[in-house]
Amino acid sequence: CRTTASCPSIPFRLELGTVRQMRGCLMQTSQLPLWVLYVQALAPTFVAIVAALIAGYIALRQWWTAHDRLSFDLFEKRFAVYQATQTLISTLHGGLTPEDMGHFYEGIRGAEFFFDGDTRNFLMNIGDMALRARSKRFQLEQQPNHPNLDQLIKEEESILNFLRQQDQNLERLFSRYLDLSKVGLRR
Repeated sequence: CRTTASCPSIPFRLELGTVRQMRGCLMQTSQLPLWVLYVQALAPTFVAIVAALIAGYIALRQWWTAHDRLSFDLFEKRFAVYQATQTLISTLHGGLTPEDMGHFYEGIRGAEFFFDGDTRNFLMNIGDMALRARSKRFQLEQQPNHPNLDQLIKEEESILNFLRQQDQNLERLFSRYLDLSKVGLRR
């Protein structure tokens, strides 16, 4: 065995029975069992893996929460469009007023971004037909003695009847967007 003089990193002399030679320097042997040495060596790695798994789980839960929040926000906006359309159709009893049209257009603002082709076209068609009915009503109000008064009344009434019949289509078209079991919310 070498003495401490040959190994500059050890400043004092150790007893011969408590040291062994390793790569030219003296090292003290451990009195701990081998399994304890393995646990000491692997514990930081194990703790890091467990911490990474916990952080990954938290990140996954946050992603799920953000996804559910997005689905719920989209549901709320789509439901507001549905309510505005349903309100317009339900107020067709005595003709459309400018306030009815204003509430409808305010309620469906941005709807073209929330729905695909059929539903978007349906909403635009409802809006166009309601505007046509309102313009017929405006003509009747402005010219009560219009020479084609009967024709204007029939045109307005046919448009209003068409709009009233759209109530069944409204339910069918919006059901895929407003069915809570299909919007992707997690339990």
